[in-house]
Amino acid sequence: MIGAGIIGTACARELALAGVRVTLVDRAGAAGGTTAHGEGNVLVSDKGPGAELRLALFSRRLWPEVAGDGTEWQAKGGIVVATTGEGARALTAFAAAQRA
Repeated sequence: MIGAGIIGTACARELALAGVRVTLVDRAGAAGGTTAHGEGNVLVSDKGPGAELRLALFSRRLWPEVAGDGTEWQAKGGIVVATTGEGARALTAFAAAQRA
């Protein structure tokens, strides 16, 4: 398996739990590529209902469990601000869809 960032590591973990022998390879070291450039953010606030939101929620739950020596994890939140009434209504509807 190539890629030892959060996605590659999560996939490798699930495969290993299923009994598959897995080797992670990453040119930049564990979490040194895209994951590192994302500053450790696992955002859910910008994901609409569907597979991407489910994956983000799974990653958010899994990341603190798999973070080990040499891996930085800081639980962070995010905020989306509406500057108009129309924007606020759209964000309220989006959040309701996420919760559902």
